[in-house]
Amino acid sequence: MWLQNFGFLGVALFSAVILTRPSVTALVLLTFVLAGVALSVVYENRVFCRYLCPVGGFIGLYAMAAPLALRVRDTQVCLSHKHKDCVTGNERGYGCPWMVYPGNLTRNVYCGLCTECLKTCPKDNVAIYIQAPGSDLLVAKERRLDEAYKAFIMLGCALLYSAVLLGPWRWAKDWANMASLPGWLAYATAFLGVNLLALPGCFWLATRAARRLAHQTARVRRLFVDYAYALVPMGLAGWIAFSLSFVLVNGSYMMTALSDPFGWGWDLFGTAGGGWAPLVDPALAAFLQVGALTGGLVFALRTAYRIACEHSHDARLALRATLPIAGFLVASALGFVWLYLG
Repeated sequence: MWLQNFGFLGVALFSAVILTRPSVTALVLLTFVLAGVALSVVYENRVFCRYLCPVGGFIGLYAMAAPLALRVRDTQVCLSHKHKDCVTGNERGYGCPWMVYPGNLTRNVYCGLCTECLKTCPKDNVAIYIQAPGSDLLVAKERRLDEAYKAFIMLGCALLYSAVLLGPWRWAKDWANMASLPGWLAYATAFLGVNLLALPGCFWLATRAARRLAHQTARVRRLFVDYAYALVPMGLAGWIAFSLSFVLVNGSYMMTALSDPFGWGWDLFGTAGGGWAPLVDPALAAFLQVGALTGGLVFALRTAYRIACEHSHDARLALRATLPIAGFLVASALGFVWLYLG
């Protein structure tokens, strides 16, 4: 996921420009399309989606919190079946476009849920299940540093987006919008520093404290990666809160844009001349934001404790290990609340 991480950081770094200039928005989307088409000519399957697409990494990370999962019913059936139709494809469908072998699938991260394997499996051994939300976060054997850093990047970007795009600091908006080169360089330095150094660095210290408090024997790097998965619910809640802040207030513009998508004077649905009106009262939007953040915090704390239990067989030691991680999570949640409520 490293290429997706750096791709997302690159897009996020210019997010203010991309979001406020329609021509730049169109150019970025066109670049994504052309990159996907070009790679599909050179390589088979969805190489762009699996390894490069910044949105793919975003979706894959947060899919681990999903209540739906595609899994095989019986792994022994897959082992005994020599012809892997789910991988190679057959007359009923394609082989997995994401280059995943369903027989080994234990998480949602790299599954696009295209359901091709449901069609191609001759043993009817693949199904979609309902699972406890966040179950994939507890699959210890597949945790990786690149995914851990994706969690930091997503949390950091949600915080910075909220501060720059929704905050009262005009100078921050000017810097992010490239009003001046020195200002944008300062913004870029701060943006990358927060995502790649500050947040991981603070979390590293929290991990070391957790290890010492609970007398855990695992290496700090291993604990750092494992505990980082507790950031996934917190980051997801942050993005939900961020989205609510402008969708519920500015959502009425969507019908205007749909009626005249190119600004050419069309009125396809009779709503091109509609005025602005918030979809809900701004006070209610703030209430929903705090609710989303509270839910994400509880989810994240529960995940952190369950990960601590993997390294501490005593419940009290696991609780002690959770405390520094909980401090980091609570500080993140309070940061969001302060940005939204002042």
